[in-house]
Amino acid sequence: MKNSLLSFIFLAFASTVFSQMALAPEIQEAFYQANVQNNPELWESNIKTLEAEYQSSQNLDLLYEITNAYYGLAGTYIGKDDSEKAEAAINNTLDYIAILVKEKKDSPEVHALQAGIYGMQMSFSPMSGMTLGPKATKHLNKSLKLDDSNPKGNYQMGGSYFYTPAMFGGSTKKAIEYYKKSVEAFEAKGELTNNWEYLTAITWLGLAYKKYEDLENAKVTFEKALRVEPQHNWVKYHLLPAVSKG
Repeated sequence: MKNSLLSFIFLAFASTVFSQMALAPEIQEAFYQANVQNNPELWESNIKTLEAEYQSSQNLDLLYEITNAYYGLAGTYIGKDDSEKAEAAINNTLDYIAILVKEKKDSPEVHALQAGIYGMQMSFSPMSGMTLGPKATKHLNKSLKLDDSNPKGNYQMGGSYFYTPAMFGGSTKKAIEYYKKSVEAFEAKGELTNNWEYLTAITWLGLAYKKYEDLENAKVTFEKALRVEPQHNWVKYHLLPAVSKG
């Protein structure tokens, strides 16, 4: 499950200007299980179901869910060390996110997702950071300006600080701060059942604590992730044991 949740920036729901449509419970659970199991086929089959529905409805909230799911699919392929398929998944988001940014320009979630897509693209081609980096930062800052407590924007800001080298402004301490805000915002929202993004935020908070060499808080955080999802094998068999030794 190495890097199974990798992304540069990520995910949320709280906004007065972007009303997330409720996914059918079975699809929401399928996406959650796809993330936990690192199962791209489960992502793909349910994305296709949503795309068929979007073709008839042209519902922008549904389009957001499709785009977000492709982003989750890309992370799963990264977890399988298949960067080619991960990049293909991100390429499927490009037309969709362009529509969303145009039509939902006041949505903090959309700007955060756009920043995340840019971040994924930069991970595939580091040289693209010269052009995509400033664009990602612009959308990330816009997301938090619109709603500084939105979980997606805070998670993505945490990722930005986590991955950016210190000489260029990166800070593990700052990453912890923003990951914590993301987790707390998800919890304040209260929509935690089968929420793969909430589980992702907890996991990366634990990783940030580990990177900061705060193993006690890393352990507590990974244990929390397992209370949320006992079958989260990456945490159960790799991350938690790594900070529990001795």
